[in-house]
Amino acid sequence: MAAPSFSDEWVINYVNRVLAGAQRSIHAEMNRGLGVLATVASTAPLVGMLGTVIGIVHGAFRGCCASRATCLAAHANGISEALMSTGLGLLVAVPALWSFNNLTERLAHIDLEVENSSMELTTYLVLHMRRLRTPPLTPPQ
Repeated sequence: MAAPSFSDEWVINYVNRVLAGAQRSIHAEMNRGLGVLATVASTAPLVGMLGTVIGIVHGAFRGCCASRATCLAAHANGISEALMSTGLGLLVAVPALWSFNNLTERLAHIDLEVENSSMELTTYLVLHMRRLRTPPLTPPQ
């Protein structure tokens, strides 16, 4: 039984479809987890701000004792809690945002490299198939 013969156009279209599927697969694999990192980067400052509000409210509405110094100390504790939660929120958010931006930029670079490699492979295939179809030049006798 003879092997089926495929046209050059069909082969090139098939290769392009396979390469496009591989590009999507690579992109999806590299993109995995970036959403979680973006969520952490965007919500950490908000959680820090929530801690700030809670700390200030806790300090402001804590019952003051007999002396004014004791009352100021109670407010200072609430403000220090507020500042700590803000600082921790930023300590989490800044590296997460930096990592997200860095990985997103690297992903874009990898996408470009994969696309360029696919185009080079397709070009090579077209030229090679054309060379196979063209009979070699024979010198005149």
